[in-house]
Amino acid sequence: MSSNEDFTQIAEEILKEMNEQMHLAQHESKGDLDMEFAQQMIAHHQGGIHLTSALSHFRAGQDSALRNLTTAVVTTQADEILRMKASVWESEPAIFSEPQIREYRASSAGIMEKMDRAMTNARAPPPSLPHQCSTMMCPPHLGGNEIAHHYLRFSRNGELENLARAVIAEQGHEIRMMKIWLQEHQ
Repeated sequence: MSSNEDFTQIAEEILKEMNEQMHLAQHESKGDLDMEFAQQMIAHHQGGIHLTSALSHFRAGQDSALRNLTTAVVTTQADEILRMKASVWESEPAIFSEPQIREYRASSAGIMEKMDRAMTNARAPPPSLPHQCSTMMCPPHLGGNEIAHHYLRFSRNGELENLARAVIAEQGHEIRMMKIWLQEHQ
């Protein structure tokens, strides 16, 4: 098996686990959409951290621009995980109506399905591991961005609202940087 195939297999396992944890958040949140969003983003960010760690394991992070980008992703997402945990666990559970819960969950499920389809399309064999990592990281970033945008319609936690906005800004920047890197390295 080539290192590209090995990385693809590991990345698929990481992303599958991320998606399972994001879906599990619905059951653990007990209808508190602030908690649900935080748990989804924590799982999402942990998946991103694991994916970049896997890239380092395969020594594909030798390109300095991509290495700097993935280091920034890990640093930012690790910080956001800590802030989300603190925000949710320090606040009182929010009460949401059944229609709000259904709407948020239906939209989240649709976003995750779209992210899964985009990940399937991103699995085409790229020319190198750095290309593969950049290509595979874009769909989860886009999905995380969409979930954060959607969450803002329901938020009852000011700190999580700020974090959702930060996710949107940071991941939007990271997506642009990945796309620039891919264009420069075609």
